[in-house]
Amino acid sequence: MSDEEDQDQARDFEPYQEEIEKGIDDDDDEDEEVEVEEADTQQDMNRDEIQDLQEKLKELEEKIASFKEDHTMKSSKSQTQKNLNVKLSCFHKIEFCASNKPINNEEIRGDEEGEEDKEEVKKVKKDKSASTLNGKEEKGPPVSVPCISFNMCDEFENQFCIIDEQGKVAIHEFNKNKKKTKLKAEKYVSNAILECCTIEQREGKMIAAGGVDTKIYVQSINPEVKRGEKSTYMKDVVDLAGHSGGITGISFLDPQYLVSSSDDSTIMLWDLERSDRYLVKYNDHQAQVTCLDTFNLDGNIIVSGSTDTFVRLWDIRMKSPCIRIFKKHGSSVNAVKFMFDQGNTVAVGCEDSSILIYDFRALSPIANLSDDSSYESITSLTFSRSNRMLFSSTKTTSIRVWDVMKEDLAMVIDGDHKDSIKSLATSCDGATIASTSKDGIVQFWG
Repeated sequence: MSDEEDQDQARDFEPYQEEIEKGIDDDDDEDEEVEVEEADTQQDMNRDEIQDLQEKLKELEEKIASFKEDHTMKSSKSQTQKNLNVKLSCFHKIEFCASNKPINNEEIRGDEEGEEDKEEVKKVKKDKSASTLNGKEEKGPPVSVPCISFNMCDEFENQFCIIDEQGKVAIHEFNKNKKKTKLKAEKYVSNAILECCTIEQREGKMIAAGGVDTKIYVQSINPEVKRGEKSTYMKDVVDLAGHSGGITGISFLDPQYLVSSSDDSTIMLWDLERSDRYLVKYNDHQAQVTCLDTFNLDGNIIVSGSTDTFVRLWDIRMKSPCIRIFKKHGSSVNAVKFMFDQGNTVAVGCEDSSILIYDFRALSPIANLSDDSSYESITSLTFSRSNRMLFSSTKTTSIRVWDVMKEDLAMVIDGDHKDSIKSLATSCDGATIASTSKDGIVQFWG
């Protein structure tokens, strides 16, 4: 094409040149607007994500801070009491006294309503013993009460079992207003000192007790009685023999199976329908097994502690049942307790006064509870039903109440115990905490 033709064609487009350039500019503006909108959208998305992350980080920091706050004892007590509204007082007491054992270890029964236990122990002088029925025995010196176990079956939620060092098992019940108790029946099952007891919690119709004579005594309770019939309230089921050392812990898995721990460093699984010998013996601990507990929602999960300073987690369904071992502690493990309804979390109490809270999904403790004013050995642990509070006893007369989430000491309860506290227990409804002592007194707190 010649130069003249090019010039002619350019002149032909001149009227439209301005519109073409304007159109191109408009397209550029639209592209820029789209890019800006996309950038704004991306920025909004990033801002939302950052905000979500910041909120999660804040929650995590608050959770960590709740475990790591370092208060003085005075401030922690006042603040935690304010948060938890802790108000506990002793509303009832039972006294256990030495007595002459009945012949042939027969059961002693009360009337149809049961003998009401004495509420004010200090006023009991010439009155019949609070641990006997119908005045059949004279009041003697106090005897140690090593253990108490509440019936966790809803049908028998007012019931509890107590043992003493004379080999006696006693079944009590709270009255309707739960301010006093009635002794339903008592029975001497052994000539030796009893150390531990438990009630089967699914049906609530069996108890087991064991002690220094190496045997486990299983009794049936709460019989179904037809009108006009008389029945023994406590009936022998079986005596289990297999341990070579004293019994330190017992727990039912269900109405047919139970586990026991012993000074002989073993844990044994028993089938009550095949009572001639144990089903399985676990030898993993290298020294005395001092305590054990089973998860209340799954009897197959067990935790144990030992003087070998180790805590072991067991699942009896597994071929290798010891599924977790927790680090060597600084001293003997004296008490272990699962949280209610939470099989992953357990409290561990040691001889050196330390209390550790473990989550089995982690390798190290999630909380460490300590009181600089106390260096006494831990003797027993029990959680509140909400798991917010942990109660601990030592070889003193005091009970300590801990806020588990804040890792704080909420309060110290000083009751009328005159000797070291042996055991603690939480009632089925969670409204009552019980403590037993070497002074022969059982106190109920609520």
